[in-house]
Amino acid sequence: MNKSQESSIKYEGSTLIDVSNRSLCVTRVIGGQWKVASVTPAGQAPDGYYYLAESFNPAKSVAPQDFQGTVIHVDREFVYQLGDVVKGKQQIARHNKALFVRLRTAPKVGTVYWIAYVHGKGEIRTENGGPAQLK
Repeated sequence: MNKSQESSIKYEGSTLIDVSNRSLCVTRVIGGQWKVASVTPAGQAPDGYYYLAESFNPAKSVAPQDFQGTVIHVDREFVYQLGDVVKGKQQIARHNKALFVRLRTAPKVGTVYWIAYVHGKGEIRTENGGPAQLK
């Protein structure tokens, strides 16, 4: 991490996802310093630095939206998924974890999911566009 990245977001609890060398490193600000929380295999996540504070909640928009990308982080409340690159910046969608409750398995970091929103309501889709397998 270079100096500008290190100082750009440094408030307590900030989370940075660093994907490189086929590893996904979760780093958090604790006591004013960046500390490594975990390191796991990256799966299909592309290399890069991803600040979770820059994520957005697609459920806040009534416009139809589709997200097909790699999950880079899962916490108690949210699933963070890479979206499109807009104006040179990687978008990160922050989905409510409750969307994944109906799946047979929990969301997995490094896995690609397709999530569609209509009028602010999200649904996980399969490759052919239908709803995903339910429990």
